[in-house]
Amino acid sequence: MSVVGSRVAVLGATGHVGKCLSAALLGDGTHDVTTVARDSVALARFLAAVPGGAAARRSSFEEFPGCEFDVVLNCVGVGNPESIIALGAEVFDLTERFDRMVMEYLGRHPESMCVSISSGAIYGEFSAPGDGTTPGLADRASLTPREYYGQAKLASELRHREASDQHIVDLRLFGFFSRYADVQARSLMGDIVRAVSRRDVVTVTADDVIRDYVDPDDLAELLRCVMRATPCNGVFDVYSAAPVGKFALLDAFAERYGISYTVEQAPDVPEATGDKPMYYSTDRGAATIGYEPRWTSLEALFRATDALVPGAS
Repeated sequence: MSVVGSRVAVLGATGHVGKCLSAALLGDGTHDVTTVARDSVALARFLAAVPGGAAARRSSFEEFPGCEFDVVLNCVGVGNPESIIALGAEVFDLTERFDRMVMEYLGRHPESMCVSISSGAIYGEFSAPGDGTTPGLADRASLTPREYYGQAKLASELRHREASDQHIVDLRLFGFFSRYADVQARSLMGDIVRAVSRRDVVTVTADDVIRDYVDPDDLAELLRCVMRATPCNGVFDVYSAAPVGKFALLDAFAERYGISYTVEQAPDVPEATGDKPMYYSTDRGAATIGYEPRWTSLEALFRATDALVPGAS
């Protein structure tokens, strides 16, 4: 598919990932971008602040099925750990509802493709990194609340693979943080950025974990790689140029931004999708379609923090 001139619908354009990819596509100036969101006021506010935002078309989810697109980018989802916990088992219905809407659209427009934002949480517990395989779906009755989100995303992926005649590509996102993140939400990076802003102290647990935060520009480039590639039905794990350990991250932020941190045993951030000591993937399948990330996790986090707290470094 030619990337230039593609008609792209971004579903969930006011969410964290949706904002980043909308901004990237609009910044290119080569796409016919339609942003789709439930909150028209929030959408208008976002587009007014984005370079190229005036060129974006706006649509509701009710209007979406009657339009024609080359690419449907499904970014609908839950944005932070607290929201995932609050949603509980409803995440299954939410995910499936928008999933079905897109798949019905593809049924009427078989020449179109969908790129769906999935999650590394589909792997379950991360005593070892993900490796590109797709696990089996667990019996929902046996799940704990911390497994709901990953299993909802896995069920979505399996629906996509069953529709083998449709052009659907899932991108499994592991860590993601950007200038559009809600820094008031409880998360490791939210806590760190607030500390940078206030020149405060971050309190963390003693366990070291490894995370892979992809830069928004790299994620946008992976999207372009998918759009340029031969249409297929498949999945790619998303990765940065290098993951980062929690304490290596904290030490780097202490050096760059002058923050400090203390260690305690009690949990400091909700683990909405379970304990994940090594939340990243070693699978490099995306390289087969030309993806080569530019930024490491640490560089991506520096870039986001510099945007969120200007002059802090």
